[in-house]
Amino acid sequence: MPIVSPQSLVGARSPIYITANYSSLSSSITDVEFEVFIWTGARNSRPASAQYTLFRDVFAGTDVSFDIAPMVREYLSNEYENFDGTTVTYAPDGSVVWVQIDYTVNYQNKANPPQTVNDTGSSEIFEASNGYHIFIEAANKEINKGFASINAVKYIQDSGNEVVPVYLGKWGEGYDIYWAYKDRVLADGGTVEGTTLCANIGLETVEILGDGGYNIDIRITESQLQNLQAEGRVLLLPCGVSNLDAWASTVGETLTYTNYYDINLKDKDGTTLDTRRFYPTCEAKYTPAHMQFVNKNGVWESVTFFKRSEEEVSASGDQFRKSIGTSSAAGFNYSTTNPLYQRYNVNGRKRFTLNTGWVGEDYNAVMEQMMISERVMLDDVPVNVSTQSLTLQKSVNDKMINYTIQVEEAFDIRYV
Repeated sequence: MPIVSPQSLVGARSPIYITANYSSLSSSITDVEFEVFIWTGARNSRPASAQYTLFRDVFAGTDVSFDIAPMVREYLSNEYENFDGTTVTYAPDGSVVWVQIDYTVNYQNKANPPQTVNDTGSSEIFEASNGYHIFIEAANKEINKGFASINAVKYIQDSGNEVVPVYLGKWGEGYDIYWAYKDRVLADGGTVEGTTLCANIGLETVEILGDGGYNIDIRITESQLQNLQAEGRVLLLPCGVSNLDAWASTVGETLTYTNYYDINLKDKDGTTLDTRRFYPTCEAKYTPAHMQFVNKNGVWESVTFFKRSEEEVSASGDQFRKSIGTSSAAGFNYSTTNPLYQRYNVNGRKRFTLNTGWVGEDYNAVMEQMMISERVMLDDVPVNVSTQSLTLQKSVNDKMINYTIQVEEAFDIRYV
């Protein structure tokens, strides 16, 4: 296919390049038209009409590229949900969209005399989110399948609900490669020969492994892997102490650990595909603050600030000098209880200073991505990160690592 496009999930906060490349044919393009289809809902329910049409003509060359990211972003949202599911759920509606390009390319072949050839077709259907890639990752960097959270070790409260996101990968070639094929073959009276099925990379079970060796296996169903909705490409697995225990109870088990537990994604042969570790933490003195933000992969990520927090109120407004007093037969007089300078348009904002408590160096990436996130929540309230600069710490230099960050409510105290 002479059209080069992403194959799986890409972030629309960075460029998404679609390229028509006919250099292998040594052919000169005369004009090119791209129809851009962007939709939510089921993968097989592409809209009848394109959302955008891109056209270029009157140029001589063998390739041309368009950046469609600004168009894709128009159809993405960062809607927040209270992620407290006690079983497998999915990313919020609108946080992932399907994208496909229909192309029409006219080019001159190398016949003598040259002839105009019309080439048409469609790109792969791929997904896009409100994520991004960094410069050194090169263009069209796709998000890897597996856990879409940032760091491999996470400190959470010793009670409460949290979820961890899992991206399934390219449609039909990632974690959704059917381990269920085996079940289908057997159900149809067939025989399975050997143990290598479908590249052996399909997700079959989630293992909850406590540090004392106690483990729970929960099977992921075919329907959970084959959700046709765009947001269904990102599973949200319970990982908080409370909702993980509730999920374990669905298979008759109880969450058991001493200091930490791992959540492992496993294939049908028990091979670990990806893993995350969680340290439930009891904070006896302070009230922890729970923050969520949209991370580099375009999914909601959470981090808990366990230590001291401060709350500050700032106010601003305008004022004018009033004319005061009245004249009477007794002369001019005014009330000393009325202001000479009157304030108006007064409003305020709240700002919070938060501390993580002792964390590892892997929190550097968490703090970096939080600072440049366009969508942040603090205890279910929208905020913006007001910290403009933060030194990323190293244990070799700083020994113990604690991060202090400031956020400001994303609204005024007085609603106007």
